[in-house]
Amino acid sequence: AAGATAQPEPAVDTTKIEAWFERYHDSEVPDTMQIEGIAKFCEDLQVSPEDPVLLVISKHFGAENMMVFTKAEFVAGMTSIQVDSLEDLIAALPRLRAQLEDPGSFKEVYNFTFKWACPPGQKSMPVETAVAFWQLLLPGSFALLPEWCTYVEANRKHAISRDEWQLLLDFARTVDKELNGYDENAAWPVVIDTFVEHLQAQRAAA
Repeated sequence: AAGATAQPEPAVDTTKIEAWFERYHDSEVPDTMQIEGIAKFCEDLQVSPEDPVLLVISKHFGAENMMVFTKAEFVAGMTSIQVDSLEDLIAALPRLRAQLEDPGSFKEVYNFTFKWACPPGQKSMPVETAVAFWQLLLPGSFALLPEWCTYVEANRKHAISRDEWQLLLDFARTVDKELNGYDENAAWPVVIDTFVEHLQAQRAAA
């Protein structure tokens, strides 16, 4: 009928989700899941702690800090994913992984990662953390990823800003391995322009 609405999402049982959280909660701060609990969660889920699908799950949680999940985040996240058991979450993993294949969803996960991975209270990301997450997220998306990571590790002394983090994805999607697509008049962050100059000089000398 013209006035029909979409079927509502199946309801999840938040009591079950809260009980599920208790398997991982920290003994000293019971409303949080900390490093040991997160490791156990990954083990139960049968995924590596370095699997990018955990970034998708963390984004659903609205997690504030990569070292801690709160009970409220866990409940909100599982409600968002529409699961209330470990078995259901394992079954949902292919659907969650698909969000890394969709360019729009991937960009949301990539941008979420910046705030999530910044040290608490900081507005920029340490270089070593940024490089680790670029190596996790960008293989297959950035033809110059190895060269970029090597350059940043050798030449960047201070932390990576949100603007630099976000625009790197646009740069990665713009250029190929030969730098085709690069426009020196575009408003790229200085670190990207100096990387291009470095690469061009390196190749000219080869």
